[in-house]
Amino acid sequence: MAEKKRLQVTAALIFSEGRVLVTSRRSGTQWEFPGGKLEPGETLEECVVREIQEELRLEISVIRPFLSVDYEDNESFLTLHTFICRIKSGWPSCPQGESYAWARLEDLPQYNLLPADKRVVHVLFSAKYSDIKIAEERK
Repeated sequence: MAEKKRLQVTAALIFSEGRVLVTSRRSGTQWEFPGGKLEPGETLEECVVREIQEELRLEISVIRPFLSVDYEDNESFLTLHTFICRIKSGWPSCPQGESYAWARLEDLPQYNLLPADKRVVHVLFSAKYSDIKIAEERK
């Protein structure tokens, strides 16, 4: 049996007006917090900034780490590192076939989120509102 890949991935929790940015790569069938895989030689913070620039054409800044969660599927062990971020400039722009939404926290359970992202949502519900407010005020 082949050994499972170990992946380190990052995701940005970007808030605006009480909503958080989620993206879908499969025409709205499965949603996630935007981000991507860590490249050799880069920090987690550099990874999330790079991925958001590449995926959404947004310039962001990291306010602080939020949560890291482990997830295992049939092919890999994944650690998802999330960061509370803010938009420095730009507006989300997705390639064809992808989409984004500004979701209210209470509506996130209605989105078909990836398993690791669902764990983040659970903690978001218990997070202090001040954490989100700080992210929105630092614009």
